[in-house]
Amino acid sequence: MLILVIHPYQIGWMNGYPSRQNTLLLVARENQQQSDQHRLVENDAEITDYPINSYVFYTPPMDRSNKLLPKHKKPYQVIGHEHFIYIIEDLIRGKRIQMHIHNLRPFIFDPHHIDPVDIAQQNEQEIAKL
Repeated sequence: MLILVIHPYQIGWMNGYPSRQNTLLLVARENQQQSDQHRLVENDAEITDYPINSYVFYTPPMDRSNKLLPKHKKPYQVIGHEHFIYIIEDLIRGKRIQMHIHNLRPFIFDPHHIDPVDIAQQNEQEIAKL
């Protein structure tokens, strides 16, 4: 037969365990809500479609080997799409890439004052300097 001996200080600690656990769960829930809110702001849920000939930034999946490089790469032009897979074209090289919509961000600009090709060239030159 096993006899379990519990000291009085252990009883006090065990009685306080549920309240400490509840506090941890509340903090974890709050942190998760803050993280979710940040993702909603970062990944605008309202934009679910990019029209053909519109311009987008391309965010490579997990390709941040150099922290000095910008997160979003130069503007690309949308050539076409099938469901959530978009075909975008590099404005400098003319290279076409198939990319999931989650890796695209809208390139918002004033067409009367800004040319996306100029921005792409500037971006290319800045990256070449690094």
